[in-house]
Amino acid sequence: MFKRWFNIITLMAMLLGTFAFAAPAPAAPFPGETAAPPPPDAKSAPAVQIAEEEQARMPQEAQPPVVSFEEALSKLHPDLREMAQTASPTLPEGVGPLALGEPGAIFVQVFAKAGSDLSAYLTDVKARPVIDKSANPTQAFVGSIQPTALLKLASLPEVGTIIPMVIEKDGEPLPYPPDDEVQVPEKGPDDWAALRANADKVRAGSLPWSQAKAFGDGRTTPIQPMDWFEQSPAGPHKAEVAWTRGYSGTGVTVAVNDDGTDFAHPDLMGTQKIYSSTVHSEYNGWPMAFSPFSMWLYDLNPLYIAYGQPGVDYADTSETPDVTPCGSGISCLQYEPLIDWATWTGPHTYVISDTMSKSGVVHIGTHPDLSLRDYVWGEKVAVLVCDPNTAGIYDTVYVDLNDDYDFRDEKPLTRADTTDETTLAATYNDMIAYRDMNGDGLADLSGGMLYFIADGASDIPVSDYMWGGLTPGNGDLVAFTGGSLSGGYSHGTQCASNVVGQGVIQGPTAPDNDMLPSFRDLPGDGKPAGAVFGGAPGAKVVPVANIYWDYEASTLDAYTFGAIGYDGCDQTGWDANTGGTCTDTDAIQMSSNSYGSSDTDNDEWEFRGRYVSNVQRNYAPYMQLLFSTGNGAPAYGTAAPPSPDTAIAVGASTEYGSTGWDSITDTTQIMYNDVTPFSNRGPGARGTAGVDVVAGGAFAAGDEALNYYSISAWGELNGNLSWGAWGGTSRSAPEAMGILATIYQAYKDANGVWPTYDVAKSLFMSTSSDLNYDVFSQGAGSVNADRGTAVAGGLYGLFVEDNAWQPGDYRGADYPGFAHIAYPGDIFTKTFTISNTGVETITADIADTELRRIDSTEFTFTVTPDMVTAESAYGAENRDNFYKAFNYFIPLTATTGMDASWYNVDIPADTDLMVVRQMFPYDEYDADGDYGWDNRFYLAVYNWQDVNDDGDVWEDKDGNGVVNFINGPDIVADASPELVWDDARTELDRWEFGRFSYHRPGGNRNEMWVHDPLDRMIDGLFLGLRHHPGSTYTGTTTLSYRIDFYAKEDVPWLDTNVTSLEVAPGTSEDFVATTTVPADMEPGSYEAAIEVYDSGWLTYTEDTSVIPVALSVAAVFTDGLQLGGYD
Repeated sequence: MFKRWFNIITLMAMLLGTFAFAAPAPAAPFPGETAAPPPPDAKSAPAVQIAEEEQARMPQEAQPPVVSFEEALSKLHPDLREMAQTASPTLPEGVGPLALGEPGAIFVQVFAKAGSDLSAYLTDVKARPVIDKSANPTQAFVGSIQPTALLKLASLPEVGTIIPMVIEKDGEPLPYPPDDEVQVPEKGPDDWAALRANADKVRAGSLPWSQAKAFGDGRTTPIQPMDWFEQSPAGPHKAEVAWTRGYSGTGVTVAVNDDGTDFAHPDLMGTQKIYSSTVHSEYNGWPMAFSPFSMWLYDLNPLYIAYGQPGVDYADTSETPDVTPCGSGISCLQYEPLIDWATWTGPHTYVISDTMSKSGVVHIGTHPDLSLRDYVWGEKVAVLVCDPNTAGIYDTVYVDLNDDYDFRDEKPLTRADTTDETTLAATYNDMIAYRDMNGDGLADLSGGMLYFIADGASDIPVSDYMWGGLTPGNGDLVAFTGGSLSGGYSHGTQCASNVVGQGVIQGPTAPDNDMLPSFRDLPGDGKPAGAVFGGAPGAKVVPVANIYWDYEASTLDAYTFGAIGYDGCDQTGWDANTGGTCTDTDAIQMSSNSYGSSDTDNDEWEFRGRYVSNVQRNYAPYMQLLFSTGNGAPAYGTAAPPSPDTAIAVGASTEYGSTGWDSITDTTQIMYNDVTPFSNRGPGARGTAGVDVVAGGAFAAGDEALNYYSISAWGELNGNLSWGAWGGTSRSAPEAMGILATIYQAYKDANGVWPTYDVAKSLFMSTSSDLNYDVFSQGAGSVNADRGTAVAGGLYGLFVEDNAWQPGDYRGADYPGFAHIAYPGDIFTKTFTISNTGVETITADIADTELRRIDSTEFTFTVTPDMVTAESAYGAENRDNFYKAFNYFIPLTATTGMDASWYNVDIPADTDLMVVRQMFPYDEYDADGDYGWDNRFYLAVYNWQDVNDDGDVWEDKDGNGVVNFINGPDIVADASPELVWDDARTELDRWEFGRFSYHRPGGNRNEMWVHDPLDRMIDGLFLGLRHHPGSTYTGTTTLSYRIDFYAKEDVPWLDTNVTSLEVAPGTSEDFVATTTVPADMEPGSYEAAIEVYDSGWLTYTEDTSVIPVALSVAAVFTDGLQLGGYD
């Protein structure tokens, strides 16, 4: 207790003596007006104030602006611009009721000329180490500023960019949200009390860690990962073919920039990257991990960590309690863990073994994982730091993971032994905290992964070049990483699983649960070998966690870390600490980045995108970064930033049926490789295609973090249940990264070096599968590990070294990362190089193509009030089943024996792409005019297989025009009920229908795209409509449909000088493309493709490489034309 009061006094002294203001820490209003923790007796601090005694410390009046207002404003992050323009200084009392008081000071990070003096504008300014090897280096400065001074600061010529820094979660990942998202209330004291009351039941029957070790951690696993559909030769991305060639991503290090990764998950245990180097050898044996937000807060004020700031990885373990004997070979201590921000639970008596400490002095603190409090135990658990080997050498940590106040039954956490391969393999997972609660060999509860124990001499990893070095006292701090430690859903865990998932968890299957579907064309019981397989199970992961806290600054630090790593050496051999030369010993080859906002319009030219391009070009030329395009389509021009020109933009393709959606029985009924409607499209703001490739993002399996998922979804702690189908371009980027990792390994094995970022991008795009979509939607196509590793590994195939083309220039110059503009009458040429990496001469056919509409058909479908009523003919509980059924059936194709009254849409034989569009009047969508929906219809296109040979998939038994069904008690895909198929009221035929995709409406229009519909159709195609059960409109709805059919045709404004080239093994050949802009071409964005076709050889199938071409035609203005303004 004495220590607590001492800390409170220290905290208050720091509030007065170190900072000029105070504000709430955990949930400050945007943009983060926070400087230090509030007093521990308050959940939040009072509003920002300037203490009278601190006035003398405030910056003096700045000099007048020296640049234009517009230029100064452009230097401010968009979130700061309105604040800068509306802020005004406090006026004297009595001036008038409209006088505005000055807002509180805020934190900012300023990128300015190295060595700049910004003290006239920033309070408590800290100059971060210079990480810039250019002739005119830039430096980052962090400090607080009054909003009234923002424009003054931005007016300085030495200032480049100013971004906000906030002590809050101000960013979000990009998973596609659930169709019927339920807002979960924030957990609070009542919830915690209920969990504490139930804790004994949760831990009942569980064995100590030493008696229930997990597979891969002292227990030999009988599970041999194979593959499942997404990675199979028959599936979309074909990673299994790469694995059989020996390319599983082995040797490749990938970073997942996200909220965190739960390495205790059975599919992820052992996939972490262990550091081992002669540089910074003090970190050897620890996993590489980084939390930008945690590091900034520790530098700002370590009391943020001590008082439990959410969103951090660090645990303050500076407390050294009295340890007293309390039994034979055991001792006891008193400790009071935090339960919330600056709030404690009440003291507990903890038991330890006397063998845990040689000195008799242990350190203790509170684990940062909020999910253990919010979903499992109702309180945070304690962390013990011990010296069991040498007195005063704190090298072992225990987490009271089952919250029984006894550390003896927990796993001792320590670093791996990197002496040799044998010792490393035996100790690889020694730093991962977990408990197997049911003894099945799979972890069910996670304590995260330990990656640092303070020894009083070593800096927190990477803090040397990031913040000038942060060195906690001996035993005073430990760092964990895990699934989102700030509580709940872990987006990063899902992402990592689609890169390196090991396929360990299996369901479970019936009778416990039938989460994994069965297929009659699979061997044995028809079950897949496992649920979640990443594309690169041999790769290793570096988690960069908590990036959504202080989002802008955290992501920038993540990019820098990716280039420099633990050893402080970038990929060009530049030492970030000394400026000298070095050898990079811990290179990261790629990272996934699944975040962004579709409503941001400066994609491809925003600060972060340019920052990444600079990092790749100058510091990490062998690192590729993959970014999700976002989920705001089907509209064009929706790609979300960051969008670096050097990186890879990944859209979302489909995979429906592999996790149990709809009702199918053969794996050939799994529909995949369409571009899903929500996947953001180009063109980009710079006039690019906006999308480079697509990968699985709707919907397939991914892992869920242990501590929150199974217990909240299924009512038990069970790692075998901790997975589900998920989607969004968030999924696409890591899925693509797994495939890229196999290509990187193949290239390295064949060439002895990693590919540069531009070569990797060209390989990736050239070897993707053409889906017959337009390039603004698919880019070069769907990623393909089979073709990618064949080409990269020198086995067979071609790639085009120039992966895309934007004809044009900018005022006569070609800037690779800027806009390219063309005018009517312009002519542009570009030389492309085709390389043959294999052993066989290949004849490449070359053509220019674009999609043109070749036919169209229209019809209407009416939903009457009686039909709406009939949706609930068998009760409201049987009205809806999004995953397994639909409400309305509209056939598109008819075959022999089918009802003659069915629609029979004539699909042209040469159709490459079919687009179905649905629309109904807005006043039937928003019937009461309140700008909220009252009536929604989901649109899906289904493939029908007549399994029972009865000539139909739906029989309207009661003649009401509605598809009726009965929901059963069995829970299957994504917690959806299975239909009761043998109930006569269920009108659908089982095993006969699977969707290509679906479009969830945000308005009164929908669209669905299907490539090669006739080639992929089994017995027929139909539309299935879900009438959202929340719809309140009961009138007549008239739905109008137009189906457009597109085929590839020659492009009138694009030509190539040859139509074929013979390319010998190990050689390259060139061709020239010419864009001739017609004199009468209308202004706008145009898209086309140059296709390079290879007919295949032996076991290598035919393939087409797509080179996206994006043409931006500008209007020609006459002299004197005025746009806007006044005469």
